Formats: sequence, C-alpha cells, structure tokens
Amino acid sequence: MNIQEKLKKENWNYEIAEGEYYGYYSLTEHLLALAKESTNNSDESQAKIFNLLGRVPNL
Repeated sequence: MNIQEKLKKENWNYEIAEGEYYGYYSLTEHLLALAKESTNNSDESQAKIFNLLGRVPNL
C-alpha cells in the first residue's frame, strides 16, 4: 500500500483550529505531533511518514 492509499484508508486530513495556524511552523508542529502519536500507538511506518511530511515545509 502506498502512502496516498494509507492516508485515505486512515481518513487523514489536515485540520488546525482557527487562530492556531501560523504558517509553515504550525504545519510542521501538527505533523510532528501526529508522528509522535503514531509512535506511541506502535505504528512506526505511519510515524516515519508524518515525520518526513513534517520536515518538508522547512526545506
């Protein structure tokens, strides 16, 4: 299963509460929090995906 299929299967979407979005920094923080949550849930492959996605906005 590729990443896009996995995200669709998990019904993942990107939502940050209004007033808590401050550009790329917020996106990075949100995705890294999802990576940490995935690690805590023992889903290392998903954690790696979110970790990678969380670092992309900083490039």
